[in-house]
Amino acid sequence: MVTVTSAADSAPSPFILFTCEDHGSSGSFTYGCLALGYSPAGASVSWKKDDTDLDVGVKEYPAVFNKLGTYTRSSELTITEAVAGGSDIFCVVRHNQKEYKVKVPEHVVYHPTVTITVTSLDEIKRSKKA
Repeated sequence: MVTVTSAADSAPSPFILFTCEDHGSSGSFTYGCLALGYSPAGASVSWKKDDTDLDVGVKEYPAVFNKLGTYTRSSELTITEAVAGGSDIFCVVRHNQKEYKVKVPEHVVYHPTVTITVTSLDEIKRSKKA
């Protein structure tokens, strides 16, 4: 006996992932794009810089069917700051002849400043409670 279940047609929800680190002297960043919860199968994920397709630095991963009866597909883009050039970067998901486009947020690398202070022995003694 074979049981076949399928979810109703549903549009993908594109979701952007990005690293919280820079890649050293190369100045590159890696972004991920998930196309979540779509049905039927057949979505594609691609990347654009403004209106130009990006092919270099792209890795595609196969769709995964989940227990809810929908699919998830992912792709990643590694791009240098020089190539990005201050342009808008988009993840584009195509499914059932429709296009879903989400902008990658501007990547900012934070370099925290840590200050260590030494407390004097007198201050420690004064702060102790009996």
